[in-house]
Amino acid sequence: MLQAYGYVRKHFLMNDVEVTAAEGTLAKIAAQRGVKLVDVLVEDLANSPAAFETVLSLALQSRDRILIVPSEFHLDANGESKDVRKRLEVNGITVISGDELAEPARDDR
Repeated sequence: MLQAYGYVRKHFLMNDVEVTAAEGTLAKIAAQRGVKLVDVLVEDLANSPAAFETVLSLALQSRDRILIVPSEFHLDANGESKDVRKRLEVNGITVISGDELAEPARDDR
């Protein structure tokens, strides 16, 4: 089974319930794609971009080089999300975003 790492950028209005929901979204995306979610790193804005750097290091060292994010919004803190995604993919990391799933990855009720 392919293995992936998850990344969530916690924005300043995001509470613990929303972080937990975002982590659940990552698990759902992984299940839909048939990959095992090895670990999820949550970016605390006070320490940004420490978690992003760590998750990239982990992904680059892994056999499968897969990063899952709830949406491309979570890549924005590190530059324009589309540009960040392109840079990651050029460096061999496959980015899977909840934005690209046919059905919503999260329960918005």
